[in-house]
Amino acid sequence: MINYTTLLITGLIFLVCRCTTTENETFKPTLATIEVGEDNSYANIYRVSTKHLHLELDVNFENKSIYGVARHEIENNHADTAIFDIKGLQIQKVTTGKKGNEKNTSYLIGIEDSLNGAPLSVLVSPKTRFINIYYQTTDQTKSLHWNQNKSLTVLKNDTTLKDTLIGTTKPPNFLFTLPGEHYIRNWIPLQDIGYRKINYSASVRVPKGLIPLMGAINPTKQNDSSTYYFESTSPVSLYEIGLTIGDFRFKKLSEKSGIYFLSKTSQTIYNEVKPLPALIKNIEKTFGKSPWATTNFVILPDTFSIHTYTYPCTYFIHPSFFSKYQNSTYDIQKFLLSHWPNSFFSTNCTTNFALESGITNYYLNRFVLLNYGKEQSELASKLYINSCLLSQKEDFTSSTLPTNVYTEKCNTTKPYKPKDLAFKQLKGFLLMKSLETNLGTNKLDNFVRKYISKNQTYSLSDFERELNHFLTQEEVIQYPLKNWLYGKKIPPITYKISSKRHIQIHVFVKSLISNKRFFRLRKTKDTFNHFTPFDWLTFISLLPPQTETKKLKQLEKLYHLSMHPNKNIQRAWIRYGIKNNFSDAQTSLQRILARYGDEEYKQSFYCDK
Repeated sequence: MINYTTLLITGLIFLVCRCTTTENETFKPTLATIEVGEDNSYANIYRVSTKHLHLELDVNFENKSIYGVARHEIENNHADTAIFDIKGLQIQKVTTGKKGNEKNTSYLIGIEDSLNGAPLSVLVSPKTRFINIYYQTTDQTKSLHWNQNKSLTVLKNDTTLKDTLIGTTKPPNFLFTLPGEHYIRNWIPLQDIGYRKINYSASVRVPKGLIPLMGAINPTKQNDSSTYYFESTSPVSLYEIGLTIGDFRFKKLSEKSGIYFLSKTSQTIYNEVKPLPALIKNIEKTFGKSPWATTNFVILPDTFSIHTYTYPCTYFIHPSFFSKYQNSTYDIQKFLLSHWPNSFFSTNCTTNFALESGITNYYLNRFVLLNYGKEQSELASKLYINSCLLSQKEDFTSSTLPTNVYTEKCNTTKPYKPKDLAFKQLKGFLLMKSLETNLGTNKLDNFVRKYISKNQTYSLSDFERELNHFLTQEEVIQYPLKNWLYGKKIPPITYKISSKRHIQIHVFVKSLISNKRFFRLRKTKDTFNHFTPFDWLTFISLLPPQTETKKLKQLEKLYHLSMHPNKNIQRAWIRYGIKNNFSDAQTSLQRILARYGDEEYKQSFYCDK
């Protein structure tokens, strides 16, 4: 029986689609052309898929647009149509064949929606191996972030942030493509499925005086032609094909690392990243050699709202990331670990991503132990576990974790939801802590090096199989790995969370609340003056839900916590101040958001108020 409704809808859709055909040809794409498939993509990758992408880009800062050609070398499974994802792009023409021997072909652009964009269906023959899409970005290409001067105008008369300003009042030309899945189709026509990896190359022409950077081996100085060539050293995820253009200078830190910075970037920031080569070596001792040929930092303009992001070979960092207060090295190490190219699991699902995050924090805690000592490591460990449990609306103050999260104190509230991110992050952290306790750090690190050295993307079942194979039969029986990876509860553990320093700070907080002469005591001043960043974070986390405004004002007056140079301390204090309706914290947050427009700040401060 004919479904007349389907035929009618299909006919109406094609009537409103834009279509270009060659002479004596009629292009009739199938209904699949207008359907969104897996991962919110229109692409028919099981019939036609890109195995290599070459980009030819000409960047124009006058009209804020990119003129490009996306040359797809494809694997063709006897298809007559190749479907690509586009969004906010003007398609000029499509050809088939190698460069220099191209022929125009028919194409059709489907209806565009606000989330997925539109399908670009291209007529091909079963023998087609190359598809070339000529296009131009438009004012609807929101993934291109061109430099603007709005943030500097907002704070033109604000002297409180005078020392943090970097650059001139009129920033130079700068372009940054927004990272993440579904942004890529907004400036390159391709098959935008996030988990797929391909090799790519590019030639990029920019105005004289600027240098383009991509997720590949990058140039370190300007050339006379203003055209630069790039090639990926290994297959990359599509959303890792990024482009940044600016008036960059390069300083070499080691044979395989360096820093790109704008001509007006503060020298202080350069000094902050000097430990980068040593930090990379520290990670490679555990995770093995990085697959990237180089590892470089790129310092973004301070007018950008983007805080940090990673493309292959390149870490993009906002100036506000850097701290002058004792543990900027800790923050850089955390950033490197969180974005290290070798990973434990495929992160295309929430569970894997959360477990990976917990494992990353375990190794960060090892870094704290190595560089700051056992006392600070215990504080950092306790802070992380508490933050996970507080995300579950739990209060955790005992010296040891309950043997099961459904028992003891945790039994007084609703059980943890298995899909909750914080719970899985906690499992990942405690999984590694328990393995360390049972196996020892040397044996655990040997396993991790062997596991990651294959440089593949693993599933949870792969990790389970590899670890069971590595362990002795007695250890396999003793260690309930299935419960750790798939269970809805945390198995019994032997890892104890004990911290004398935590107890000392807890007593100090009680004194703050109960002693009216607290701020007049000499001991108070001495204690605060010797606080480390982890001490401050622990102190703030142990404050009661409500504290007198007078005492908050005294703390702010003495230590300027809402404008503290350490971003972690600043964020924790402002969050606490907002919960207590503390006006100084709210004013500081307004200045930060006006200055940087940082989404990370807005979400973390107001989501739990």
